[in-house]
Amino acid sequence: MKFMSKLQFPKIKINYGLLIKYGLLLFLIIAIVFGIKFLIQKKTENTNRHDTVRGNIENLYYYLKKEPENIELFAVLRAGDGVSVSVWENYVSTSEDKIKKFEKQIKSDLVIGKNYSEIVLYGPLGNALNQFRVIRDQNQERIEARKSFSKEKLIQNKKVLADMLAQISADSKKVGLDLR
Repeated sequence: MKFMSKLQFPKIKINYGLLIKYGLLLFLIIAIVFGIKFLIQKKTENTNRHDTVRGNIENLYYYLKKEPENIELFAVLRAGDGVSVSVWENYVSTSEDKIKKFEKQIKSDLVIGKNYSEIVLYGPLGNALNQFRVIRDQNQERIEARKSFSKEKLIQNKKVLADMLAQISADSKKVGLDLR
């Protein structure tokens, strides 16, 4: 233990100016690294949002393009057939849920993607969604064998929807989407 008492440590002279200088440099480097990380994260988030909006537009477009054909699968349904009516009511319920989901999605995307050029497609897509609803309602009349059903009106409304979708497809090319 005696040798410990004789042991002396050299006095260290601290240069506070140099310490502050390197401390600030270290702080600046850390701030730059976190700033770059934040910017990359924001850019990735923005890209993901943009891709989501584009994907939502494509999903809605292809739903509207394919679903009128799917309604025709119910052409064999006849009034008075309990199973047929049950199948149709299930389809109508499912279809209405999808339409409400698409409408909610449109509202959400209009807020999220207000700076994206593809947003201009949502107006015509909303109109096409309403036209699809008319077609679905006319098919309801057909299946229930209502006297108000007119096959000519149904065919005309399908043509109107097809024309709307063709216009949306043409407009989508202007904003860089390829809807066929």
